[in-house]
Amino acid sequence: EQDYFWQVDVLNPMIPSSLTGAAVGAAGHGAIKAPMPGKVSRILFSEGDPVNEGDVLLVMEAMKMEHTIVAPASGFLKALHCRVDEVVQDGAILAEVEESSEGDT
Repeated sequence: EQDYFWQVDVLNPMIPSSLTGAAVGAAGHGAIKAPMPGKVSRILFSEGDPVNEGDVLLVMEAMKMEHTIVAPASGFLKALHCRVDEVVQDGAILAEVEESSEGDT
């Protein structure tokens, strides 16, 4: 007989702060990772654009639902690592936001 351990993280897409913890992680400070496998359906900012914390950067389609991916902090969009209609895997780095100090955006 074996014991199993299951971990479930429930993210509320209506609360941007619930996404940032999962989306920003081991890939590095400001790196935004896909919270699940899916297809990038829209990209709302371009590299170099100023962003504010909570801004919707891109939209993914997964499990027949749209999921918004938000900026974890204010700054500028340093890099985009995906394109519209691209299918991405869970944990793939989608974008990077470089934080700026208050008033830089």
